[in-house]
Amino acid sequence: MVEAIRGRYVLIGDNKGSVIEDGAVVFDGGTILDVGVFSKMEQIHHPKKIYGSPDHVVLPGLVNSHQHGYGIDLVRVGVTDGPLEPWIINSYYHPDGRSVPIFYENTLLAGLKMLKSGVTTTVHHYYGSEAHRENYLEMIDICLQAYRDLGMRVAFAPVIRDMHQFAYMDDDAFISRLPTYAVDSLRKLGKIPVQYPTAAQYFGAFDKLRSQYEDDKTRLLYGPAGPQWCSTQLLEEMNERSKQGNIGIHMHVLESPVQRKYGNREYPGGLIGYLEGLGLLDKRLSLAHAVQLTREEIRKLAIAGCQVSHNPSSNLRLFNGDLPPKNWSSLNVRLGLKKRGING
Repeated sequence: MVEAIRGRYVLIGDNKGSVIEDGAVVFDGGTILDVGVFSKMEQIHHPKKIYGSPDHVVLPGLVNSHQHGYGIDLVRVGVTDGPLEPWIINSYYHPDGRSVPIFYENTLLAGLKMLKSGVTTTVHHYYGSEAHRENYLEMIDICLQAYRDLGMRVAFAPVIRDMHQFAYMDDDAFISRLPTYAVDSLRKLGKIPVQYPTAAQYFGAFDKLRSQYEDDKTRLLYGPAGPQWCSTQLLEEMNERSKQGNIGIHMHVLESPVQRKYGNREYPGGLIGYLEGLGLLDKRLSLAHAVQLTREEIRKLAIAGCQVSHNPSSNLRLFNGDLPPKNWSSLNVRLGLKKRGING
């Protein structure tokens, strides 16, 4: 059935910022048939139903450029605001909906909130489980089913990490410094010995997901947690696979002041220089947060064609800092925004 959405202003969403006054978007089901002046669209297509009015503004669906699918905000289940690094540990050990029974509902709720705010496309950096877990593909199937039921477009980036589970240092060295009672508690929780998926497990599962789920509404991206949580070997293999398959990479980078200090200490050129040396800085890479970048690092991202997702509410609530927009707009970096929330 042919229908139309009318608005006093219709924003086309092209690079020129085109606007049609007293316009309409004509569609049939999920397909846009035409866009133009309302009177002309009505005359040509005779829509059976018309939404909107001469007092509305019609614009393309928004994109949430970074989120983790937590419909139930972690602060609602007891993970309070605070500096990023202890916050990660608190959320890591909290029963926040990372099990199969409620994961569909959690993802569905996240999607409903986005749709209500005008978001029709999202980047989901998936932290539900890791590739060596028996229920890994089952949980992702449940998550993607929620997006299918919502009719949302999603770029889905399963997370992988293979080092620094607890802090930005060797896991065994960190555990050796803990008191006995803490080690015993971690062992009872199954958190030690630390187990990471192998690269073969991750890439094997990723390839299977691509073959099963990629279509016009679902795209798979590689999702390293961040350079401080991934070995050089893992990032090198991922970069090579990304080039061969033209697959995007989405990761957290320089989200916190501690990560800034860590990168400066461990790598001569900092974390951005490190990624540049690995050949990862190009249009395939999108970075989440990135509030601790220097102006020169921003310039490198601009030249390379990288994209950045800014997460203002998360950055505020986790004490990570702010990202001055003028530093980005003046250097022509593609900058996206995350919908409000802390789960980024």
